[in-house]
Amino acid sequence: MNASLDEDKPVVFGRYPADPDMVHLVVGVTLVLFFLMVVYLKPPVEDLFDFSRRTQSYPLVEVDSRHDLVSKLQSNDLWDVGAYSEIKPLLISRLPCDFSDLDIITQKKAFIHTLLPVALVALAEIEDERAALQLIMQKISVPVKRFLFDGEELHWQKGLTRNEIYFLKTICQKYRTAKVAELLKRVNVVPVSLVLAQGALESSWGGSRFALEGNNLFGIWTWGEKGITPADREVGKVHKVAIYESLLESVRAYILMLNRVSAYSYLRQLRVDSMDSLELVNGLLYYSERRGDYIADIASVINSNQLQIYDHCILASTHLAMKGFGQIRISSLN
Repeated sequence: MNASLDEDKPVVFGRYPADPDMVHLVVGVTLVLFFLMVVYLKPPVEDLFDFSRRTQSYPLVEVDSRHDLVSKLQSNDLWDVGAYSEIKPLLISRLPCDFSDLDIITQKKAFIHTLLPVALVALAEIEDERAALQLIMQKISVPVKRFLFDGEELHWQKGLTRNEIYFLKTICQKYRTAKVAELLKRVNVVPVSLVLAQGALESSWGGSRFALEGNNLFGIWTWGEKGITPADREVGKVHKVAIYESLLESVRAYILMLNRVSAYSYLRQLRVDSMDSLELVNGLLYYSERRGDYIADIASVINSNQLQIYDHCILASTHLAMKGFGQIRISSLN
């Protein structure tokens, strides 16, 4: 009864009666204009260019024990792996706490074949970033040595979409350089065998305290509040060993460190001419205080375990997100 009575009341605007049809029209036009303002004035969305989010389609897999880990590797065709194998992107979240209870031969094999798909996924993300960067640079019609995003020297941005410019700004921040030539040196992959060798040496084949408690396979330090305090830390030192949410995060951090920290500029220079891990190890002189001996140890791990055969492995095409993911996404944005 109340609803029908309300329908009979005239529509008023302030103290004056108004035409209901006109009110509906004004409200409708206002909503449309508001929607258009939101669409055209909102800032670019970061997720459009956060290629690391591509791995959301690859869920992290938890394992309960060393036996569970080996079983999952075997059931996913990751136990007997050779050169040119297609690797399923099985992303083990963390190594089991009893991982070191495996005999050394089995432990080494389990470590390599656990880290292999993780490394391939992390490297595929960088390949996407590099492909996207190169595609955008092909659209720049004037010579440019440095990407500037403020001031008057913005003529190089002509012809680029807002999101492409945003991507360049984000990638410059991530890799800590706006110099075009240097950026191309930094946004690049490293051989899988180098990832496996350093992970093995730094984590004692996955058995170290830092690997098992913090997913830190590469001995990376942090000066933040979150981290593991080394038992043998020198008096007066305040560094900790970084903690990562997963093995994938550990690999991402390691590769990013090689790609942007000044201590590894020689490695990046060597990489311009070679992707041979036995050549690139010479760029790791400052990774350890042991200097030359450390380089020799990494080379020995690569050779004695025949890790270079894994440089020819690829992510299985039935599982891998489309090749050129970054190119397709960026070229479709206007």
